[in-house]
Amino acid sequence: MTDTAHPVQKTHALLADGRTVAIRPTRPEDHAAVVWLFDRLSAENLRLRFLGASRRAGRQAADRVCAPPTPGHRALLALLAGQVVGLAEYETGTDPCSAEIALTVADDLHHQGVGTLLLEHLVDRAGQDGITT
Repeated sequence: MTDTAHPVQKTHALLADGRTVAIRPTRPEDHAAVVWLFDRLSAENLRLRFLGASRRAGRQAADRVCAPPTPGHRALLALLAGQVVGLAEYETGTDPCSAEIALTVADDLHHQGVGTLLLEHLVDRAGQDGITT
């Protein structure tokens, strides 16, 4: 799988409050913005996302999601007014047709539909990549 096999363009989606987010794949130049997203999360949301509250986990996640795409791993960002407010990624394991997902949404945007929109776009991309579960 290569990222050029199924290119994903930036799309726009409507949030529950009427604002619009852009959804697009991550790029290496997004690293600082993704770290910024994780640095802004509450300790509780860090714990829920990483099963711990280490700020180092956010930097490690940024390293992974901002690296060039690899087979079995994809990541999408949600941007509001140019700022990263959400992140969704999937990664396959030993079964290339099955993947685990992870979602992160900025604390102040919970319950606005960011996670749902990211999940919908990620599932579409995963399906294009042959992932069924």
